[in-house]
Amino acid sequence: MIENYEKYFNAVNLADVLECASGYLDSKDCSWYHRNWMTLRILGMVSNPFWHGSFFVEQLKEYYQKGKKILVLGTADFSMPLICVEAGVERLDICDICKTPLNICDKVALKNQFKWETFVSDICLGIDRKYDIIVNDAFLTRFQYDKKTIVLNSIGQALSPGGVYITTIRNDWNGGKAVIPTEEQKQGFITQAVIASQRTKLDEEAVRESASTYISHMISYPMESQESIKQMATDILTIKSCKLKTVVGECKLTNYFQVVFQKK
Repeated sequence: MIENYEKYFNAVNLADVLECASGYLDSKDCSWYHRNWMTLRILGMVSNPFWHGSFFVEQLKEYYQKGKKILVLGTADFSMPLICVEAGVERLDICDICKTPLNICDKVALKNQFKWETFVSDICLGIDRKYDIIVNDAFLTRFQYDKKTIVLNSIGQALSPGGVYITTIRNDWNGGKAVIPTEEQKQGFITQAVIASQRTKLDEEAVRESASTYISHMISYPMESQESIKQMATDILTIKSCKLKTVVGECKLTNYFQVVFQKK
């Protein structure tokens, strides 16, 4: 199923589902992200959970049992829910602060009879539900350093005792400042997107515009080390496992921590 992303992508008309207002990536307007992400995703240009597909499937298979409650927290589209299905998850909840990715998931679920329930909520304010498993990809990477522990604490509060949070976190460091692509990296990203589009039916100029818009906004707050992740973890969470993996990245080869937190 992980290889069948394009089939699901073609079933979604973005114009029918776009309902952006405020998002985790941009509190003022996240439409620049959701208007362009899926196009770049189909070209293999943007960070996505399939880069870590084997990690997510293995961890979900280890911790998931029928009847356990699982939440996909924060998602750009249906990629992570599909990985959950691949791992044997029969039912799951999907939560985001923006309605657009939830609308996308609703469309895919309805067409394929997936048992996905979506709801809007801001994890920064807490979620009034309890889960055995919470999963997402590169979620904490998007929050500024003074917000990460707050978010992680809220995630811990949403877990049942013994529950796990399965995620990835980008590994890099810029002296405590945001990591932003250089102008050279931005131009390289745009060029590669256009080259990739030539193997598809996508319009080259539309892809160029999507790539330019996306990369001009992109900003990350990666973690320096495993020790820094340990320090970020709250009193109610422990680190069950933390491994480093190198993936293709958006502008360069990029390291990610593949982490499993567990509630005490």
